[in-house]
Amino acid sequence: MKKRLNKNIKAGLMMAIVATALTGCGSSTDEEQLKWINTWKDNIDGITTMYNSCLKEANVRGNRISKQQKKIMNECEFSYITEKADDDGVSLDRETLEANILQF
Repeated sequence: MKKRLNKNIKAGLMMAIVATALTGCGSSTDEEQLKWINTWKDNIDGITTMYNSCLKEANVRGNRISKQQKKIMNECEFSYITEKADDDGVSLDRETLEANILQF
């Protein structure tokens, strides 16, 4: 009985620690996100690199793009931008990105 109680207490503590860690891994504040997004919008070289990479990933050739290619482009842009933001210590919400950058 005592061993079972100890196991339950340990399991409860582990769950609390994990929950605390996951809560701390949430998105940055809206202000931090918007500040980073505004800085990103001025980064012409970074944006050009992103578009070239995503166009290649979506296999876009010429000036026409299919719905499937647009979907691939959007996901690629989202991944690219969130990765760059993470590198700068900012965690972006998808909704914030959609409202300020992405063309969904």
